Amino acid sequence: MLTARPADHPLARYRDRSTLQRIDDLAGAGSIGPVGDEPGVTVVILNLDRPALIVPLLRTLTAGEGEFAERGLGLQVIVGDTGSTDPQVLACYDDLADRITVVPDLAYHFSACNNTCVAGRAMFDHVLFLNNDVVLESVAPVLALYDAVTAPGVGAAGLFLDLPDGSVQHLGVDVFRAGDFKGLCYHPAAGQRVPHEAGRVWPSVAATGAALMVRTGLFTAVGGFDERYAAECQDVDLCLAIRRLGHDVVVVDAGPVVHIENATRSRGEENWPDRRLFMRRWGSYIEAVWP
Repeated sequence: MLTARPADHPLARYRDRSTLQRIDDLAGAGSIGPVGDEPGVTVVILNLDRPALIVPLLRTLTAGEGEFAERGLGLQVIVGDTGSTDPQVLACYDDLADRITVVPDLAYHFSACNNTCVAGRAMFDHVLFLNNDVVLESVAPVLALYDAVTAPGVGAAGLFLDLPDGSVQHLGVDVFRAGDFKGLCYHPAAGQRVPHEAGRVWPSVAATGAALMVRTGLFTAVGGFDERYAAECQDVDLCLAIRRLGHDVVVVDAGPVVHIENATRSRGEENWPDRRLFMRRWGSYIEAVWP
């Protein structure tokens, strides 16, 4: 005789609802909410103190507004702040108050914070997710990303990034085709020396969320970053969701751009629950597309 699941059972919420009812329950789930569609780029940066990183980054971006305007593009900078108290950071926010939007008092979670910053705030038809430890000397790499992602068929574009010693941090994301880690993602050529060829664009399985530009409409269409990931795989998950809708993901060489990787996260940190979630979701897709 079958017995009803107790109310605290993980599957209890499915007990008395049909498949069609559950579809209705999910309608709109993960929706990012209203966003703008004017030509331009909304830059979203998550930050907690680190004045040596965020202050020059914000000043570089805001100083580049004229370069965007010359091309008929808007530039918006949104900072998702997770509790900064550093006087230099707060003074910078105040000084740029009429040129940036600060979303304060966020509890750090990469996916949730980025989604919150985009929802109801993003003004433009492209959004750039940018780590605060990416060093920009000008807005030229942002414009290079914009040129790449507005090409026909492209839905997302990431940057070729260097480590401070000049070796590769990011040339794109690939997946292991065989072995114990088959299906998991990794950074090919990481730590190697690869010369730059500014202007070169190439296809990739995915790109890092450290400097990832996405068509805003696509970002909202896939529901934004999946908030079920605690620490890893959100960016690759997003790229695969975009690819599954028929759009390409590319990487752009905009010349040397340094990413001070692990400036805000412990080196060697691994999250295997996130990796298992990623494989449950994307293992079959990866097997089919990249056997």
